[in-house]
Amino acid sequence: MVLVLDFVRDRNEAEILNIELEQKVYKRTSELKDANEKLSFTSRKESFMHSYDLSKREYEILNLLLDGLSNDEMADDLDISIRTVSAHLYKMYKKMNVHSRLDIFSSFREL
Repeated sequence: MVLVLDFVRDRNEAEILNIELEQKVYKRTSELKDANEKLSFTSRKESFMHSYDLSKREYEILNLLLDGLSNDEMADDLDISIRTVSAHLYKMYKKMNVHSRLDIFSSFREL
């Protein structure tokens, strides 16, 4: 009888450990998937940004634009005026042959 109880206890412990292991594997797999998606996005973004002959500041602004920042947020982040951001955007649009942020995002999506 004692052997049967020990067997049941050991089996229950093994099942608990198996469930915990499955949860850890699932969590780690999700983390790796998220990291891979971020890396893929970053890689695509870098490739897209380098496909144009942009100045260093235009490159910085395009990077922030692709991250979804507004002109105000870009100005704050780069410690420049909103007018300066707008001027850089105007130059970028000409170099990229686009007319709006939407065109930039459309071009990025097509990459």
